[in-house]
Amino acid sequence: MARIRSVHPGQWKSGEFLECSPLARLLALALRNIADDHGVFRWKPKTIKAECLPADNCEIDALLAELIANEQVKRYASEGKDYGIILDFTQWQRPKKPKYVHPVPEWFSTSTEPLPNESGTDTENPPQRKEVGGRREEEEESSRSVAKATRPDASDFEEFWKAYPRRDGPNPRKPAESKFIALVKTGVDPAVMIGAARELTSQETARGNIGTRFIPQAITWLSQQRWSDHAAVAFASDVPKEVDWDAVCESYKKYGIWSKHAPGNDPGSPSCLCPPEILEKHGLLPNRSAMQ
Repeated sequence: MARIRSVHPGQWKSGEFLECSPLARLLALALRNIADDHGVFRWKPKTIKAECLPADNCEIDALLAELIANEQVKRYASEGKDYGIILDFTQWQRPKKPKYVHPVPEWFSTSTEPLPNESGTDTENPPQRKEVGGRREEEEESSRSVAKATRPDASDFEEFWKAYPRRDGPNPRKPAESKFIALVKTGVDPAVMIGAARELTSQETARGNIGTRFIPQAITWLSQQRWSDHAAVAFASDVPKEVDWDAVCESYKKYGIWSKHAPGNDPGSPSCLCPPEILEKHGLLPNRSAMQ
């Protein structure tokens, strides 16, 4: 069932929201109308297209992928069905009488501090977010810190490009840069890709392949995630001894984003460097046999 939603003026200045294309921003707002009061909606691209952008000639899958890359929504599965959740929904929307229709992911927290409304009573939540102090302000700052940690830095790709081995033939830079940035926005640590590129150069130098067509184009190497083949070797000896893996895992469970300051990648990647006993402690240890 479609719902009436208000648009908070702060939404238009939200950093990750501004990174989206105009049509993706329109979709991000339209999704609020079909989501329940947790910000959850069924992940059915054809239905989303029909309900949110019925008159627009666009690729709905590409727009949804753009919203994922810019941390507006996250896709997950529950009981064999696919869902999406609007990550900043509770930051901008506060229904007075919330109705929850869909299951939420395990890492989603429903605990929020009640906000004062304009009538001065404590029986209802205001229809939209207000600028208030206290615990909620601290939670939002924590969320912003996590998002900032995955924001790409132009110097990161420059370092990657210098580390990547030369090849014989074309190796277009712009598509590789766009893919690199997209991967960073989804939570891939740029240092992992840079270190893997250096490891690739080292291995191919030993084989005598530098400057030949045996070196893949950077865009191909990134798109096929071949960097994960070299990441574990590149970082095995570089793991800091003082990483607070418990804090990293707690943040990942809460926000779904692997910290940029933790070496390696998230638990679903073969390049994850978090100790298995810590992953198991937080229920994040992947079933490798099921993934093969």
